[in-house]
Amino acid sequence: MLIKLLVGLGLLGYMASRSPLEDLKNAFLAVRFPTIAWGLLLYAGSMWIAGLRWRVLFAAYGARRTFPVRHLVSLYMTGLFFNTFLPGAVGGDVLRAHLVRGAYDSPLASYAAVLLERVFGFAALACLSALALTARLSTSDASDFAPYLIASGVAVAATIGGALQAPAIARRLATRLQERGRIGQLFGLLARTPDLARPGLLVWAMALSFGTQLVGVFATYLVTRDLCPSVTFVDCLLYVPLANIASYFPMTFGGLGAREATFVALFARIGVPEPSALATSLVVFGLLVALALAGGVIHLISPVEIPKEPPGALPDS
Repeated sequence: MLIKLLVGLGLLGYMASRSPLEDLKNAFLAVRFPTIAWGLLLYAGSMWIAGLRWRVLFAAYGARRTFPVRHLVSLYMTGLFFNTFLPGAVGGDVLRAHLVRGAYDSPLASYAAVLLERVFGFAALACLSALALTARLSTSDASDFAPYLIASGVAVAATIGGALQAPAIARRLATRLQERGRIGQLFGLLARTPDLARPGLLVWAMALSFGTQLVGVFATYLVTRDLCPSVTFVDCLLYVPLANIASYFPMTFGGLGAREATFVALFARIGVPEPSALATSLVVFGLLVALALAGGVIHLISPVEIPKEPPGALPDS
């Protein structure tokens, strides 16, 4: 934890040293309180959408019991706490999968569902950036940006298709690599992942993944608008997903420093001053840390208990 904090602070200190202190101060003061309040509400809403997506994947993997969305949102916020404060930004995901593994005939299905969430999230990030680039090029001939639309569709189709075929592929590889030591053991474990019980629900899950990413981009846009009104939502749609990927850099505290450096570099391309870009990234980081701390409090004072009886059915495919 100390090393992560030092690395993040070092990167952040370098970025701050590039801008006059007075400019940074003015940038932070320019962010209005209503913007911060709306940002918190939007990110809390994205947690609810993510909880709903997780519930859909419970059904997709044939869980024996289901859970109210509020329980899954609580687990999501707890996972956000551990993702923020543990190396690699995946510790909370492992915890979430572990806590609900008893809902499945095979515990591996629990981990597969959470992994699929991550994959869908990254696919949505990539597609949003490609679509934003398409919008930026919309003044050109259609043939100039059609490939980006096609690439977005292919990415979504490949993600869903890969999720459908992953168990079968893992079983084939496990058979061929069973004599290859640890690699064979790994694929042997993956081969035990159950097939999807309701594959049609993956379309719902992907749609909800787009929802979570769009909400996060819009929250960032609100903050950016206070500091640099010339920035459009399409600009944020193009650059924010790319900057978010930097938050998974393992040697930082929740991506602190790495994300800010990426954010500043990307938004400089559209004329956003470094102090404004740095302040925007830090304010958004603060919103996420606030939600992560709320998840930590939930974990301490009100641990989520798994219901004994299934509370209801999930949407049909």
